[in-house]
Amino acid sequence: MKLAIWMSVGVSILMMACPRLSLSAERDDLERALAHALQQDDRDLLTEQNTLPESGEPSEPALVFLIKKGCVKVQKVPGSAAAQPSNAWSLGDGCGKECHLGRLTSPYLSGDGLTCRVARQRDIKVVSYTPPTVDASGALRTRLSYEARLVEVATWAQDPEYVAIWKSYGLNLETFAALADMVKTPDGWAPYQ
Repeated sequence: MKLAIWMSVGVSILMMACPRLSLSAERDDLERALAHALQQDDRDLLTEQNTLPESGEPSEPALVFLIKKGCVKVQKVPGSAAAQPSNAWSLGDGCGKECHLGRLTSPYLSGDGLTCRVARQRDIKVVSYTPPTVDASGALRTRLSYEARLVEVATWAQDPEYVAIWKSYGLNLETFAALADMVKTPDGWAPYQ
């Protein structure tokens, strides 16, 4: 940028326009890469994922809603005199077979739990991204913020009570926004795994 300040006005404009073109092309590359990644397998699926407590009463609002809706059932299994009762989880039919028990895929949760399909993401638009930087392992990475249109929203997820829960988490079914980590590979940008 200092070089652009010291050059003549005509050259300064050219020097300042090049980074904008580069940033625009980079944004387009990131947008295409994210859209392509979300079109692979079921990556475009937006899911509600919950860990299932081994004992005690569930307190997570979305899980309480899914129990009330009959999407999942919990049964108390009596414990020994020294141990409290444990929870036995099974699927219900309240979400129209949109839920399953098994391995959680969220980067914020580990182990097994309940995953319910909420919607699919379409029309990806990158809103912003961090300047690509090299991480400790030598990979070029960026975190981007994007918006998407949600389609095929599950009927149970349109319930006003669930919509209110989503809004309390800062999510919105009409104007969905999310973050994604991307890494530069020899084949272009790809989601960071």
